[in-house]
Amino acid sequence: MSDPAPAQQIRNLCDQISDLYETIEPTAPVASYGASEGGGGATAPKAPMTDSMVIARDNLKQTLTSWALLIAEEGHHEYTGRDEATAIAAWIYGYADWMARHPAFDDFITEIEDAIADIHHELNRHIDDRRFCGWHNDRPVYARHNQASVIVDGQLYTPQEGQDKLKAGIADVDLTAKECALVLTQVHGIKTSPKQVLKLLEVDNRNRAAGRLGEYEGLHPVGRKGPGPKAPLLFRFEEVLTRVQYSGCRSGQKAS
Repeated sequence: MSDPAPAQQIRNLCDQISDLYETIEPTAPVASYGASEGGGGATAPKAPMTDSMVIARDNLKQTLTSWALLIAEEGHHEYTGRDEATAIAAWIYGYADWMARHPAFDDFITEIEDAIADIHHELNRHIDDRRFCGWHNDRPVYARHNQASVIVDGQLYTPQEGQDKLKAGIADVDLTAKECALVLTQVHGIKTSPKQVLKLLEVDNRNRAAGRLGEYEGLHPVGRKGPGPKAPLLFRFEEVLTRVQYSGCRSGQKAS
């Protein structure tokens, strides 16, 4: 396959930046979720927000800013976006044709690719430097492995105590199969895969159809996470936990 046209290369890079910021899983120390229920808590930073990640993100923004200034000054265009990396990338996207004809096009591509690669490197390097604790105010909560204490709803706990506190409040939360498997594996110590959760539903649906289960027995989805028939199914976590414990299933074992 041939390389995309110069303008399309620029657009592809701008799309990558948008996707990168969209798909980085929000994570934060539990201390960031110390507000009372309904209070909103602190805004969760993108993860993992180490010093080197902050540097890598700042470098990407500074690199984008310098090229946006070049486009604005030499092309006599006014910058109209927000002071954020994704907004700057979106603005540059609109001037991809102009930038593609600029003598510094190759430098632009190299610098942006390098800045994006630095962020990916930090994500890959630190992806395990955090610990999933549960959900709070409908958000996933993580703590750093070396964190000595955490705060949940204004109270100070050890990370394990904080995890137990969050565990107690997650029973009535609706989660996807992937999220259920994450909580089962990392919080409850029950190694389970998303496929295993969906397999349990398949088994129960089959048993209900055959009359071996009552209409309201077994596992039932409670909806979908998003519009459309292909959106991931949602399950009440307490029901999944009970079903998995009853089954005795673990990842790699046959559902029953």
